[in-house]
Amino acid sequence: MPTDQDINEHFTNASQEFLRLFRKKSISASDLEALPMIERFVIASELWPRCEYSARRSLVRDSHPAVQAEALAKTARAPFRHHKDTSHEYKSAL
Repeated sequence: MPTDQDINEHFTNASQEFLRLFRKKSISASDLEALPMIERFVIASELWPRCEYSARRSLVRDSHPAVQAEALAKTARAPFRHHKDTSHEYKSAL
């Protein structure tokens, strides 16, 4: 069973990783790999404009329905306009 110190260290490390992503200008799919669901949700919700095509595609295909739903909602409001004509690629990915 994890100790309070183990739990505290886990959340401290996770928070540091999230803060690192929050400060980045661009977020890629590889940045999302080790994140817990709640942090992926926040990225889909709040940091969508900073997500590269690979990150957006990863969020739309996420294993958790809440992350998927948020990513799809953001796609409807802010399509992949930051990337050179990828709308046809994105639609085929769905």
